[in-house]
Amino acid sequence: MKIRLTLITLVLAFSSASDAEEVMNQEQYLTVLHTNDHHGRFWKDERDQAGMAARKTLIDSIRDEVASKGGQTLLLSGGDINTGVPESDMQYAKPDFIGMKYLGYDAMAVGNHEFDVSYGIMNMQQVWSQVPFLSANIYDKSTNERSFAPYKLFDFDGLRVAVLGLTTTDTLKVGSSTLKQKYIINDPSQEVLKLTKELDAKSPDVVIALTHMGHYVNGEHGSNAYGDVTLANNLPNGTLDAIIGGHSQNAVCYQKNSRKKEVFEPGDACWPDRHNGTWIMQAQEWGRFVGRADFIIKEGVVELINYQLIPVNLKKKVKLDGNKKYVLYQNEIDQDEDIISLLKPYYEKGNNLINYRITNIAQRLEGDRKVVRSQQTNLGNVISDSMMVKTGADLAIMNSGGIRDSIDEGEVTYRNILKVLPWGNSIVTVELSGSELKTYLSEVLKKTPGSGGYVQRSTNFNLVDGEVTIDGKKLSPTNTYKLALSSYASRGGDGYPKLNKHPTYVDTGYLDADVLKEFLIQNN
Repeated sequence: MKIRLTLITLVLAFSSASDAEEVMNQEQYLTVLHTNDHHGRFWKDERDQAGMAARKTLIDSIRDEVASKGGQTLLLSGGDINTGVPESDMQYAKPDFIGMKYLGYDAMAVGNHEFDVSYGIMNMQQVWSQVPFLSANIYDKSTNERSFAPYKLFDFDGLRVAVLGLTTTDTLKVGSSTLKQKYIINDPSQEVLKLTKELDAKSPDVVIALTHMGHYVNGEHGSNAYGDVTLANNLPNGTLDAIIGGHSQNAVCYQKNSRKKEVFEPGDACWPDRHNGTWIMQAQEWGRFVGRADFIIKEGVVELINYQLIPVNLKKKVKLDGNKKYVLYQNEIDQDEDIISLLKPYYEKGNNLINYRITNIAQRLEGDRKVVRSQQTNLGNVISDSMMVKTGADLAIMNSGGIRDSIDEGEVTYRNILKVLPWGNSIVTVELSGSELKTYLSEVLKKTPGSGGYVQRSTNFNLVDGEVTIDGKKLSPTNTYKLALSSYASRGGDGYPKLNKHPTYVDTGYLDADVLKEFLIQNN
């Protein structure tokens, strides 16, 4: 994509080649800061971790440092601002998008969860944030025109930086079924190649793909749509200087020899992944980290000279004086008082409605993304059991992508439950013959561990030597079984076979969060 003809351009602009050479030899510095998968975390958590107020302080300090050395700073988001925390969800993520404006984000990729709200609300979110929503590969089905700006070109005193947005094609699979009626999402690599001439004519010095596609080690994406590694490998070498991503919500932390760090602790020395001449970065999730990439640009060459994943007041559990306590990994970052004043009314408004006690539990219910999408967990089983018991079903399943948080031992509030199940899905049932159920489950159970389609199961549903058993008995082809699941999965969400047109389909109207709430009260 990038044709390094800067020297030719400069020769024409100056009276002599020596003048052009002098300009070319000047070093320019660019620092790119990035976050992704914010998911409603505008306020610090219960352990005073993360939050936009501390993030603002950190970002401002880096901006000041970079400016004092004559460099430029760009602040980017890999998308998915919506959905995850009730205080945000109840207010259409208004505090989050307003916060982005005051933190000074320069651009964001359109994530799949941007479509959790209506198109009208999404337009309002763009107004609240004053941040360009970028996606080159999403098209309006009725007009065949792009629905968002494909890229934005930044000019920093002659340093030209192109930021190109891309969105996972899985958006149509994991989002509402109505999205397919409005949008087409094209292959990201093909869209980058389409834009080659247009971007080349603008002669950017740095080209960054800002993506919401996911980082999968060595490009092994399983049943997910391909992500950043495959994108880099699909393009001519050096097409992109960097890919700054989101969606898979992992901390991309490698050694300088390109070997992945198997154990990552906040504050560890990190280097991005690299494929086909392109640096690939991602800063986990929720604003827990701010990624910092320092580049030097000289003679048409873009060189990464420093990289960090900076933890935002993250803490670890240690034993002190015989007690377990949480201590900071690094020095505390002060919260920006103006951001606190701006966002506190939104936090209090939501918190007052939902922060009441439900029950107490004796052990942590595990819903962390990296665990619940890869193996059976007690929370996944509890959610499934709650649906089965409430509906009188014979078995229940839950797509792990719908489970968004864990519940710690001790007091459980309604807020905790809404963080686990923020979508407001209803519970549905379908009565299937044993042979129908076997066919359906054979498709569901193919979902790759690590994907949102990985299935959590009710505790009476097991696999023995590859055979499905219910209450310890193999499926009978002629028996009828009632299956309970979320309305989202029944409509084909996370790639599940659709069941919502089956003649025995019943939407019970019970909301998943309320069903889980009732089950926890009854069983604790």
